[in-house]
Amino acid sequence: MKKIVILLIIMAMIITPSMAEVVSFEGGLVGDPTLTNNQFNYQEVLFITGEPIVMTGTVQVPTVPENTDQYTITYNYELLNSDKNVEVDRTATFQVTKTSKEEYGQTTYKYELTSLDETINVAGTEYVLNSFLYNRSMIYDNTAAVDYFSGNMYLKRTYYTGGTPENYNIKVTIEITSNHDEGAMIGYDHLWGNAETYMSKMTLNGEVPNPDYDSSDPDSEEKLEWYGQVDLRSSYQKFSEFQYQSTAPQSISFVGSYVRIDEIENVFQYTYDMPVFENNLPTTKRNTGEETLRNDKIIDGDSMVVPHFKDTGGHWGEDNIFFLASLEVINNKSEFYGPDQPLTRIEFAEMISNAIATIEDRSQTEIIRSLRPGATQMFNDIPNDYEFYNYVAFVYNNDIMNGYGNYFNPEDKISRAEVITIMVNALGLENRAPQLPFETRYSDDADIPNWSKRFIYMADEINLVSGFPDNTIKPNAHVTRAEGSAMIKSLIDHMKDNIRIDYREKIINRY
Repeated sequence: MKKIVILLIIMAMIITPSMAEVVSFEGGLVGDPTLTNNQFNYQEVLFITGEPIVMTGTVQVPTVPENTDQYTITYNYELLNSDKNVEVDRTATFQVTKTSKEEYGQTTYKYELTSLDETINVAGTEYVLNSFLYNRSMIYDNTAAVDYFSGNMYLKRTYYTGGTPENYNIKVTIEITSNHDEGAMIGYDHLWGNAETYMSKMTLNGEVPNPDYDSSDPDSEEKLEWYGQVDLRSSYQKFSEFQYQSTAPQSISFVGSYVRIDEIENVFQYTYDMPVFENNLPTTKRNTGEETLRNDKIIDGDSMVVPHFKDTGGHWGEDNIFFLASLEVINNKSEFYGPDQPLTRIEFAEMISNAIATIEDRSQTEIIRSLRPGATQMFNDIPNDYEFYNYVAFVYNNDIMNGYGNYFNPEDKISRAEVITIMVNALGLENRAPQLPFETRYSDDADIPNWSKRFIYMADEINLVSGFPDNTIKPNAHVTRAEGSAMIKSLIDHMKDNIRIDYREKIINRY
């Protein structure tokens, strides 16, 4: 059973970079860290004057405390556009209350804004924040392989210059919402990367003094009104790429190796439709355009282990096996892999566990404690000191693989239908399939067990599997180790590449 984590955010302005790096309700672009702890270079666009003004500076991002249900966090922004003589200083402090509901697998967060100080100075004119209204809700779906989240936000702020809120010179109201057809706050987090895509629509309503106002004329307007609209699109993605590097010398023990490179893509786009101002007064002309800010960087690189299998050279699955062994997804301690040997349930449990999570070895203390009299046993055929106990525990506790009553049957051969079902189940996508009865596109659809048909349908939909050249899926055939490696490689590719396309290119670039 998947666990749903619901975050009800009463007043939250920022998602911390530990989750993603869209740190402002107006989008923005987080850059490289500065020499000050937890401070990052930062850009956002100010629209309060009726024209886009790119602000550059820093954001101070707090460290979120762990293992506590209540804490306070403060964010500081210092932004400047020297060409336009514009400065923004903003400090926001939140009291956060966390409530865990373990019986439902849910966690709620409430953010109370206890302090908000914001100063916007445009060429000597100070815009004073008079009022604001903000709400945001998000839902997290924690599947075994990927944590998905989505949500919506609404923000309304009113600023004035000169005088008082009742007797002002200039007034500007800004509304931002992601709760519309093109709006989205979505993201994911998994072993090979994480992302957040944030799309929202901003509307601005401004008032400026009418120099031709005639109080004796009932048709004369004291204020001239203007209207603007901005589509904001931010995308932060951290992902891993794997580059194969061959070795030229003959006198070396391996022909090549993989390097894992962790990268960040940070993109902020805005499309605006604003009035043209002449002599500081709005006209009927419009100022439209689209701009993109981005900051891409490589943040880490690691050489990976080199497997030395003696029985995979020239085999059709050699590349997949070498890749997974380099990632240590499959066990590479032996000199032989046996690519054409049947894949067992315990071997696949180990492979899929390593493909979607970091599995920690059990300590000797934990093993000794589990062997004491009275200790419970997960399955009758899985002793508590079983070599692969941690993998069985992971797939069982995360509802990825089940047993057969009180038995796991670790040495049983595993079928293609089982493998596909387990992978789609780990991704949490089975509920996206239609309800039975229906037929898949495969010519051997009649051979697909009913319990796996929805999973096979979804695997085909997301290109996780493609079947055989004769348009069959062979659901009941036993999977070889080479075939299992190819299927796990496809799962990793889907997580690190296909999901990435869904959450950035198809939304930001609107494929």
